[in-house]
Amino acid sequence: MQQSEMKINRICFIVLLLLVMGSGNAFSQNEGADSQSPEQTSDAPPLPSEIRVTDKSAESESPADAPIPSEAQAPESQLTDKAAESESPADVPIPSEAQSPESQLTDKAAESPADAPIPSEAQAPESQPAYKAAESPADAPAPSESRLPENAGESETLIPEKTSETESLAEPSASALFPFFSENKGAYAIVVKKKSQLLFIYVYEEGVREIARMKCSTGKAAGPKNVAGDLKTPEGIYFFIKEHEKKELAPIYGSRAFPTDYPNMADQTAGKTGDSIWLHGTNKPLKPSDSSGCVVLENSNIDNIRKYITLNRTPFVITENFSHEALGNDEISAIRSLVSGWKDALAKGSYHEYLSFYDADYLPDISWWREWRKIRKTFPVSHESFTVKAKNMLIIRHKEIYVVLYDLAVSFSGRDARVGAKKFFLTRRGDQFGIIGETYQEMPTDKPEKLLFAACRRLETETAAVVKPPAPAVTVAADQSEIAVMPEITAMIADWLDAWSSKNIERYGGHYAQDFQSQGMNLKAWLAYKTQLNQKYGYIRVSKKNDPVIRRNGETLDVSFVQIYESDAFRSVGLKKLVLKHESGKWKIYRETSKKM
Repeated sequence: MQQSEMKINRICFIVLLLLVMGSGNAFSQNEGADSQSPEQTSDAPPLPSEIRVTDKSAESESPADAPIPSEAQAPESQLTDKAAESESPADVPIPSEAQSPESQLTDKAAESPADAPIPSEAQAPESQPAYKAAESPADAPAPSESRLPENAGESETLIPEKTSETESLAEPSASALFPFFSENKGAYAIVVKKKSQLLFIYVYEEGVREIARMKCSTGKAAGPKNVAGDLKTPEGIYFFIKEHEKKELAPIYGSRAFPTDYPNMADQTAGKTGDSIWLHGTNKPLKPSDSSGCVVLENSNIDNIRKYITLNRTPFVITENFSHEALGNDEISAIRSLVSGWKDALAKGSYHEYLSFYDADYLPDISWWREWRKIRKTFPVSHESFTVKAKNMLIIRHKEIYVVLYDLAVSFSGRDARVGAKKFFLTRRGDQFGIIGETYQEMPTDKPEKLLFAACRRLETETAAVVKPPAPAVTVAADQSEIAVMPEITAMIADWLDAWSSKNIERYGGHYAQDFQSQGMNLKAWLAYKTQLNQKYGYIRVSKKNDPVIRRNGETLDVSFVQIYESDAFRSVGLKKLVLKHESGKWKIYRETSKKM
């Protein structure tokens, strides 16, 4: 009995144990079902693992091409923080407004590269496109006139595209400086800045002032023009030589055209080629850097600036870039002094005085000087002698080259005869300016002296000048002491002239006193100067026309005679005066002067 009860108890324990184990498995199954996500039901597939948000994904930046998580998987705040920490590449799609607020897009656009697409208006505020335009590359189409160009900090003003002929141009901008000077107030200069594809107009009043600017187009190729067909726009100082109206032009040149004088003398000296560089209009929309070498304006602007152009007078400066600056007063003074000295040497000076105004590396053609000396003598000496005048001077600079343009005239007896618009090309070495090229702007010619000769003939006719030979030298009776030394002096002068003509510098120098002075030179410097001339000229011939006139002056003798000087470059006649002193038993030259006749 007892064993039977124990068996029953054991069976009950086993049953109870089985019941307990079965209840535990059911509890475990119910707990797993309760932990499932609300979205994951028996009829919905599980979410892909790659779009689940985990702690790991929050710590690392997703690649640019990864799809953007849904709102349920990544809250808006998380995306915002993530975008602020990482600059996405330009090609990453921009999130929708629900995923990224408008303020975030604005900040992001400011950080994007220049070539990133500009967001739509819904994605970025109005101010962003304007900011973007300011960062556009230089070859982007020029902004509209309602928007200032990239260098708007220079107070630029664009001329309206459509302006009637009677309307004035844009209001003058703030004062600007450009290396430009004119004796005529109200003179204009036109300047092209290739870098910004802008054309400027300057006026000279009490100083230089910019009055307008406008868009232009220059050559397709960068850099200054060197050869024909290189599609480059030249750089330098030019002048307009003609004007063509619309009826004379092919449609491609627009409503008006102004040919220039490219290549000028400086270009030709540098070996540059090509021609037909014009300022003209266009029948096409204006694009930057789109011409074959000309400077192109919209038709409305080429018609508007016509009133600022005077042919062969208004300078046209083309440059890659320039900074605003002014010609210094010292520069202007030095250049005016050079022109004044040059014209005085042309009117009355010697060949050497004339050449002193030219740069050491430039030797002008002077083969016409002998004929010029003859022409000068056709004007008789009077209280109002023959002069050369320079008027209406204009000075302008491009880099290291200065161009000086002025009206040259010859004058005698109250009458002037205009020669032409003389043009100098100058360079500066230290404080000294020198001429490196010259021509006449209105009539460039291989023989520019012909214009000078023709003006003198007109002047001679108008003043009825009579050609008169030089007055004969007056011989003054000498006293007995002067007569006694005359043969010795005559022989000494003859040997001195012969040594001079034969270029025998040692024999020539033997006729001078040790303390000789002339033209600021002592004997050593004088002989060095003469040696230099001997090497420069192929031949030298010096002679006298009359017997010397001798006067005693205490311990010295004053000797004068008419001297004739000839070389392969020029010929001159003048009154020579020598002061002789007795040294080492001989009469030697102590002082020497010459006066042109």
